Parts: sequence; structure tokens; C-alpha cells
Amino acid sequence: MQLPNGTATDFDSYDRFEEKGSRGGRPVTFDAELYRDRNTVERLINRLKDWRGIATCFDKTPESYLAGLELRASMIWLGELLQAAD
Repeated sequence: MQLPNGTATDFDSYDRFEEKGSRGGRPVTFDAELYRDRNTVERLINRLKDWRGIATCFDKTPESYLAGLELRASMIWLGELLQAAD
């Protein structure tokens, strides 16, 4: 079954969608600062995961995994530092 916006769903969730109407699933309050901070953290995690060793956890020991995280973080920091210098 498809909702009016075109997304596929099952019958139960469609019934709940109909019951809620315009209230459907929205948060009670929206904290823009909290959202901005969470977005920043999520974007950083995604940039860290761009490096294959971190995304797949190939490292055998926690120490080598942490070293990989630190290396990737320093690569990101240096890249941004060089961009700011240009």
C-alpha cells in the first residue's frame, strides 16, 4: 500500500497515519540548537566512516582502531585547515 506522499507501507501504519492526521509523528518541540549539534556530530561520524578501515572495523585491536580514528580525524582537521588558508 502507498501513502499519499508515495511511500510504501503496511495497512496498520496507514491506519495510524489516518488517525493522526496532520499530527502524524512530529516531535512535540523542536530545539534548533540541539538539532544543529546532532547534525554536526552525525556529519563528522560520516566523514570518519569515509575511511574504509573505520567503516569496516578491520583492525584487530582496540588500540589500532583508536589510532585509525585519530589518524582520520587529523586528516580531516588538516584538510579543513588547508582550505581555510586558501
